[in-house]
Amino acid sequence: MEYVFFSGGFDSTAFLLECLFVKKVETTPIVVTDPDLDGQKFHWTGRECLLFEEDARKRVYEFIQQQNDSIKNLLKPEIKIDKVVLTEPMISTSKIAFDKGIFPRLYKQVHYFYQIMSDMGIKGNILGTRDDGTTQEVNKYADKEGYVDSSKLPDYLTFLGLFKVPYLHQSKEEILARAVEYGYDSILYHTWSCWFPSGGQPCGKCEMCNGRIIECKVEISKNFI
Repeated sequence: MEYVFFSGGFDSTAFLLECLFVKKVETTPIVVTDPDLDGQKFHWTGRECLLFEEDARKRVYEFIQQQNDSIKNLLKPEIKIDKVVLTEPMISTSKIAFDKGIFPRLYKQVHYFYQIMSDMGIKGNILGTRDDGTTQEVNKYADKEGYVDSSKLPDYLTFLGLFKVPYLHQSKEEILARAVEYGYDSILYHTWSCWFPSGGQPCGKCEMCNGRIIECKVEISKNFI
């Protein structure tokens, strides 16, 4: 079983579909909608992007249901988590890593994802490519398959030992090429990659927008904007 933290963005959608189309393994998406995800920087925005991410995920699920049974039956029910409470050890180690300049924010998604996996007693996949900032830090402690070697981690990063980063050594272009090869590239254009949408469109300025390599075709009803 693969557990995939699934936002509806390019990376997580591509890996979810790779698990089904290429690896052909049972896959459970984990969707986190806690407004504090990524820290309080996002809480006061209301995380409007959650609406767009939800729409993108819906389209991905619909795409999967259009496939044959050997693919669509591998997708297991979504686990949705609305609130994540960081424990004191997680909070303490996060502060150390932030003070050392390892993370640009006090708390990132990786901290919340770890807490979820620890609470559930599972290991999961987090998505980030070789060009992403956080993965550069993970790269120091992971093998070529993206598995993190716990024995190499300093005390303040031990939480990374629960993660696998499957796209650690790959670019988005390489991920897209594999999607084309296996026939699930069309849905990747309907993924959402923006933290601060404006007027129903990607802002074009945030970190997620700057990392996107294909057009975003997500459309949301004006009732949600």
